[in-house]
Amino acid sequence: DGELGNASTTGSTAPVVVAPAQVPPPDIAIEIISPSERTADSTRKIWTYLRAGAQEVWQIYPQPGALVIYAGQRPHARAERG
Repeated sequence: DGELGNASTTGSTAPVVVAPAQVPPPDIAIEIISPSERTADSTRKIWTYLRAGAQEVWQIYPQPGALVIYAGQRPHARAERG
């Protein structure tokens, strides 16, 4: 979907979706990357969050134990468990 938004319930079974323009962006978006996630999907999410106004996007790769932090237009920092 590529859009940011929040869903909540109001006592009914149907979720209420809030338009992205009504929800402020997170300061930091943190995503844990699964081994099956495609690089294209992961990259799309990074730019979706940054374009929406997030200051940083953290991607955590449990296997091999790496963290990549995006701030602005490129990776800002990278750390690996070692």
